[in-house]
Amino acid sequence: MITIDLPSSQDGSLNEYGYVLLVALWMTFQCYMTGFVVVEYKRAKTYTEDYLKKHYWEEHHAAYPKDKMVPKFGYPDMGCGYYSSKLSYKQWFEFNIAQRIHQNFLEQIIIVVLLTLVAGLQYPALTVYLGIAYSVGRLINALGYSKKVAGRLPGLAIFNTSLFGLLILSLKTLWTLSNAPKI
Repeated sequence: MITIDLPSSQDGSLNEYGYVLLVALWMTFQCYMTGFVVVEYKRAKTYTEDYLKKHYWEEHHAAYPKDKMVPKFGYPDMGCGYYSSKLSYKQWFEFNIAQRIHQNFLEQIIIVVLLTLVAGLQYPALTVYLGIAYSVGRLINALGYSKKVAGRLPGLAIFNTSLFGLLILSLKTLWTLSNAPKI
């Protein structure tokens, strides 16, 4: 049986692993909010009521006569569907960049949180710093990518370096916890 002794705090304040949990929670919240701040903002600007009414009202009403309007913000279109077919190239491109910012974050969030929780068992302070760096990298990535495709590179370098650091710390932690001989 494996037992893990986490440092405890007598005064009720967060112990070192508490900060690891806080960083993991922050990264999941940041991922969630990226969907609203980046994608929903762009969605509202792209799939306006006028655009949807002009291009899709008659067809939608024929298929769903009881509906009073086309679904707001172009749902269920995620950027490459039917409601996107009449967007200008610029509108389509910019909306899909917003989608990629969030989708890429979603692709990694489970991995980065798991690595954070594992690495933090043995290296809490370093894990917190790497988690903060990952979060800052994600923010820089979103801001830069929203302006131009190459703008994502500085943030990408930061969050991927942080992710690699978390992977190394997680592997070292797992090695130690498995009671394997030290190398």
